[in-house]
Amino acid sequence: MDRTATAGPGAEAEGRRCDEGSSTVIGLGTASLAMTLVLVVGAVSMGLRARSQADAAADLAALAAAQTLAWSGPGDGGTTEGGTADPCAMAEEVAERNGAELSECIVRPDLQRAKVEVEVPVALSAPGLERRPVMRAEAVAGRSGP
Repeated sequence: MDRTATAGPGAEAEGRRCDEGSSTVIGLGTASLAMTLVLVVGAVSMGLRARSQADAAADLAALAAAQTLAWSGPGDGGTTEGGTADPCAMAEEVAERNGAELSECIVRPDLQRAKVEVEVPVALSAPGLERRPVMRAEAVAGRSGP
């Protein structure tokens, strides 16, 4: 069934269709959907990147703290080759070098273990966000076993 516009003299003679311009609306809808999808994928990828960075920073900070703890035994006066004996200070330095902020550091010299928690800000800003979201990660390093 071919519908033609009947508004005005000679409209049928010209053969104008009633759905003229409808493909523009469909095109705009498709473009809007594509842009929304791109923004969502971008936001998710920024979150995944921050999560990966937080995991790596936590692992390295925990290893640095555990290694500092192992090197600063009771027999050497409490200092390491680098001159610092504080495992948490070493963990904080390593975390900062990896783009993270140390939020918690627990060292157990009796167990030769260190547990750290770090935060990495997500590079995401939007109107209405009071503060930037962060990704947290924790890691434990040290001796295994009793």
